[in-house]
Amino acid sequence: MMSCMYELLAELRLYDSIGFDLDDTLYAQIDYDAEVYSLYFEDRFGPAKGRELAEKIIFKKQYSPKGYTRLFDDFAKDEGISLDVKELVAFYRNPPAFNLRKKLLLAEVILALRNEGKFLFVCTNGHQSTQEHKINTLELRTLIPYIYILSPEGNIPMKPSPVIKSMIPYCGKTVYVGDQDSDNAFARNCGFDFIKINISDYVQK
Repeated sequence: MMSCMYELLAELRLYDSIGFDLDDTLYAQIDYDAEVYSLYFEDRFGPAKGRELAEKIIFKKQYSPKGYTRLFDDFAKDEGISLDVKELVAFYRNPPAFNLRKKLLLAEVILALRNEGKFLFVCTNGHQSTQEHKINTLELRTLIPYIYILSPEGNIPMKPSPVIKSMIPYCGKTVYVGDQDSDNAFARNCGFDFIKINISDYVQK
């Protein structure tokens, strides 16, 4: 873990401005999902059954195709439970407050870069309320003040569109760090360099 962290930091130090994706780049989304689903299912099915259901739905989500729209419906059918899908979606997008600061896997990298005077920003796609909640649980704004959420309900096109570039007060040579091919496309469209990371390399074994 530490060698990967130092290697990434050494690469990022070559740039004046560094941008980051959010999900599965600064933290592992599975950690966020585990908290949200546990809160939801434990409240409705009790602690033991709730934890079991949370683990099962996370597993199902991990191994489902991207964009799979019937995740909750099929999960409820498989488990033989009654599930208000609209309620669960609303809960996921705006759950009760909890704290995941310890799960901010690149915190040391961010702190080092900030202390060296690098310009840092985050640019993420997703529903406004969901991404805001993730940012708050990670206490991310205490480290990176420039955070841009590109939501499907917003007026600014989402990544990989480069429209947001004109709103980022970056200067000098810029690199964008992400985990998806779409992050690479976004960087390319903006004229940024790109570094792809595998979040599992930064998880404490």
